[in-house]
Amino acid sequence: MQDENYDLVIVGGGIHGLMIGLQAAESGHRALLLEKDKLAAGATGGWYRILHGGLRYLQSLDMRRFRASLEDSRWFLRSFPDLVSRQAFLMPLYGEGLKRPCVFRAAFLMERSIGPDRNRGVPQEKRIPSGRVLSPAATRDAFPGARSEGLLGGAHWEELVVPDSNALIAALAERARAAGLDIREGQEVTGVEFEAEHVTAVRCGAGKIGAMRVILAAGYATQALAESVDPTCRARFGFPANAFNLMVKKDFPATSGLSLSVPGDAGGMIFLYPSEGKTFLGTGYIPVDCSHPDTEVSEEAIARFLARCNLACPGLDARPEDVTSVSRGMLPAAAPSSLKLLDRDVIHDHGAEGGPRGLVSLSSIKFTTAPSVARRVLRCAFAAG
Repeated sequence: MQDENYDLVIVGGGIHGLMIGLQAAESGHRALLLEKDKLAAGATGGWYRILHGGLRYLQSLDMRRFRASLEDSRWFLRSFPDLVSRQAFLMPLYGEGLKRPCVFRAAFLMERSIGPDRNRGVPQEKRIPSGRVLSPAATRDAFPGARSEGLLGGAHWEELVVPDSNALIAALAERARAAGLDIREGQEVTGVEFEAEHVTAVRCGAGKIGAMRVILAAGYATQALAESVDPTCRARFGFPANAFNLMVKKDFPATSGLSLSVPGDAGGMIFLYPSEGKTFLGTGYIPVDCSHPDTEVSEEAIARFLARCNLACPGLDARPEDVTSVSRGMLPAAAPSSLKLLDRDVIHDHGAEGGPRGLVSLSSIKFTTAPSVARRVLRCAFAAG
């Protein structure tokens, strides 16, 4: 291993580490990805499999993030059309905050104006139509369980979903290897070496690997790893929050997927959609003790989340015995033991902040925008060293 040298070593084999490695290899760089477990073993393996097209950002007039979500979701569809499917979603609207018909009509109008290229290069059968606002009657027809009291209509749009997440990760890894990315699983990085305050190598197992640049993209472990190799680092990459999704053996209660709020609960939206004759429910969150981040999803947490789902979706009646699988992963929270997640990616160039040059650390928040985040990280890494 001591004789190996790479332009770039990526630490972490989640979607962002893998995407960084893919883009680096396709750009002609000699790159190595090291993952201490298996690819997608962390948060990437537990995501809720929706490639959001950016509608949520139009509600808050965040045009830059809308374009990033639109373009990146299209990248997945164009790159792996057989692994990505269309899924309609419905959100009943009751006039609460931004969840009003007038807001969604404006958002859908902006979507058509700002994103006319959404379907460029996309096969006809995979093209996403524009969203629309349904009448209260049409909303109840699509979702009979919708609360009638105060119902003003429903926002109806389509997203892209990934029915088999493992197949998508395998396809990404295959494309990356074909481009020249060296991927090694079961290899834990224990340190980074420097000479004249510039990255020279990573320590891995019993040896070390030469590296001109290192990107730390290790999920919730990035914070501790970044601080261990750069004691001057003051960046905050988030604190671990346990996120989980459930598959339940229940008939789907609507003709579209659902995005629902829980009456009297400010805990965020719940997404439901049909999957292989079952119903996918996401996402539940559990605060994490930072000293013991590998918190399992307890039966009590599952029961609490199912109770929220049943309140949001009358008629679902999902019970613990209906759960057929649980997927989980750690997401970056804004504070210790908090359920408020970071809302922005963190890309930290250590050299620009007085630390070692050639070292970049990443905390990322969305699967969908992995392609554009990877481009930003690589620009930073190669500009830095």
